[in-house]
Amino acid sequence: MFDLATLSGVLVALASPLQRDGAVDEPATARLVEHVIAGGVHGVLALGSTGEAASLDEPSRRKVLGAVVKAAAGRVPVLCGVAQPQLSAAIAEVEAAAKLGAQAALVAPPFYYPMAQAQH
Repeated sequence: MFDLATLSGVLVALASPLQRDGAVDEPATARLVEHVIAGGVHGVLALGSTGEAASLDEPSRRKVLGAVVKAAAGRVPVLCGVAQPQLSAAIAEVEAAAKLGAQAALVAPPFYYPMAQAQH
């Protein structure tokens, strides 16, 4: 199990390189990870808002995270951004990220909260 207390230093929110047709560019993703690790980062975040997560479908998000985990190769922790409107979807996304090798998840709260008229 990963101990979040050990997480410190510079953590980079990665972009998700895409090809012209919108497909995940796995070689470019690997080069990006190599570049930031060579620059001395202490961890990377895949699929945050900088990483186009909201515009990628589930298989594409898995490809991005898989490419990041593979390129990092245990040299730095990999965190995975998760933003889902439903709790069960967020849990499923976190579980999938763990299976792909992410050490932790950065989970945004659901972005839609129904409000009673009295709260307006």
